[in-house]
Amino acid sequence: MAATVRHHLNQITESAIDFAIVVTDLDGLITDWNRGATNVFGWKQEEIVGRTIECIFTPEDLTIRRAQEEMRLSVADGRAEDERWHLRKDGSRFWASGEMMPLRDEMGAHQGYVKILRDRTRQHETGKQLREFKDRFETLLETVETAFAIVEVKFDADDRPVDYRFIEANPAFERQAGVDLQGKWVTEFAPDLERF
Repeated sequence: MAATVRHHLNQITESAIDFAIVVTDLDGLITDWNRGATNVFGWKQEEIVGRTIECIFTPEDLTIRRAQEEMRLSVADGRAEDERWHLRKDGSRFWASGEMMPLRDEMGAHQGYVKILRDRTRQHETGKQLREFKDRFETLLETVETAFAIVEVKFDADDRPVDYRFIEANPAFERQAGVDLQGKWVTEFAPDLERF
């Protein structure tokens, strides 16, 4: 029975090809490594088993002993989540999202650690580009002399526009309007204004 369960768990682990699953002993020496870890990090299982988990952490994280801190937190809190840069076999970096958990036997004794992560570089870079674009856009809106506003339109039951409010407005818009209109419905401050 136990052999069947282990075989089944091994099949599950090996099927998780997009997720790196790294198992270590209490000292952080790698004892197991799934196919997903090979895909993510580039090391084959026979190359990595016996090495310290520190080999997947960046030099900056080694300086602050991040691997040891994750191990400590995983025992103290039941898991240690992280989003950070990690290293591949070829030395390249990738942005990973994952967590480390303590590995316990059937009696609850601490046996080692399991780190599960996935490569999120594309999402990280997309988010970074989006933040940079947003910053440039906000800078542009703050500095242009042309009034600019983003509005939300309210519709009636017949889908006709009946009101709108200002969601965002740049300083030029506020200067020209002479009042801060952000978040206000037009019917609140100008009830006699001609409708759409």
